[in-house]
Amino acid sequence: MLFKRLFPNNYPQLDWIQVEISSYCNSSFVYCPHWAFRPNWQNRFLSLGAFRNLVPAFSNTHLVYLQGWGEPFTHPQFFEMLQIAKKAGCRVGTTANGTLLDRESIEKIVSQGLDVIGFSLAGVNKKNDKIRKGTHIKKVLRCVEEIHRAKDRYQVDNPEIHIAYMLLRSGLGDLETLPKFLANTGAAQTVVSSLSYVVSPEMETESKLASSEEEYSELKVRLLEIRKEAV
Repeated sequence: MLFKRLFPNNYPQLDWIQVEISSYCNSSFVYCPHWAFRPNWQNRFLSLGAFRNLVPAFSNTHLVYLQGWGEPFTHPQFFEMLQIAKKAGCRVGTTANGTLLDRESIEKIVSQGLDVIGFSLAGVNKKNDKIRKGTHIKKVLRCVEEIHRAKDRYQVDNPEIHIAYMLLRSGLGDLETLPKFLANTGAAQTVVSSLSYVVSPEMETESKLASSEEEYSELKVRLLEIRKEAV
């Protein structure tokens, strides 16, 4: 209805559309609003009917991304939504924490044509598990390996593996290990980002990767060298 009011004649041409299908999450990330505001957080699943209402907009975009503050695979109708979006003729992606994926669900991800699956990380070792409580980096790596095996069985290129890496100040010491770690995942794309939304006083320090111009310059040089190695 909002789209119809804003664009009464037709839907706009968009490069991609992000749809939060679930605000439920089965883990607790110390930097996430879901965890910080948990006493007042209202969990919801987007209804299948509401999702279907977006199909005319999907037909005018290149990518529909099923992601929000929640874990997409908590939605019991995730795969129905995947099929609906695929039938609209667009690519479909999602980002997960990996905890709810097993061999059966990975088989469906590959066989039903999911185009992109991203995995969120905040470290290359057990630091990730401490920051992203409820997740396990070994589980994520097992999911990635199983996806690659399933793609080989079906002889397909998708889904592409993407890594969404949250870089916190306490994780700066691991920067030089990133290229080798990411190469082992076979990821097609990695986005390293800093904390842009500070949800608690404890996260204030973690969000500041450099406290002076000198620190910023040094960090910039490190990142450029790491990018060269990764390429």
